[in-house]
Amino acid sequence: MKKNVILLSLVVLFTVSCEKNEHQETNIWTNETEKLCIHNESKTNITEGIWGTLVKTEGNCMPVVDYENGTCKQYPVKREIVIYEYTKMNETKHEVSKFFEVYTKLVATTTCDEEGFFELVLEPGKYSVFVREGGYLYANLFDGQGGIVPVTVESSKVSEIFLNLDYAVH
Repeated sequence: MKKNVILLSLVVLFTVSCEKNEHQETNIWTNETEKLCIHNESKTNITEGIWGTLVKTEGNCMPVVDYENGTCKQYPVKREIVIYEYTKMNETKHEVSKFFEVYTKLVATTTCDEEGFFELVLEPGKYSVFVREGGYLYANLFDGQGGIVPVTVESSKVSEIFLNLDYAVH
């Protein structure tokens, strides 16, 4: 019985430590977003489409970001990137930056690597970029026409996009 309790405790401890926080303090990219983007740019292998970097921001980042003494942390995460035809707010069912449904055409999906890097070959055109997070789509940038995280792909060019999951920042 004692062995079972110890084994169960270790399993629970291991599970909690793995699920508690995806961010590791030893992540070399924590609060090094500019360097991370430069590093990720060197990974691009496409000649037409989009590439980008996804980071998550958490902690108290207001009023001034104090990376040395504050709790504000920004680090790369691995998530699914979802591309739709250019989409406006009125073409979705949403609550602030959380999207439940998107009524435009789904174009492509991909998954970021551990350094937040992703790339997709896309034909020239205008698209909207979402991040799948917790079963929903997330987006937090909008243009003046109500377009959601717009990105334009030009013929024989690769567009860069920076995505930031920051819904829990205060």
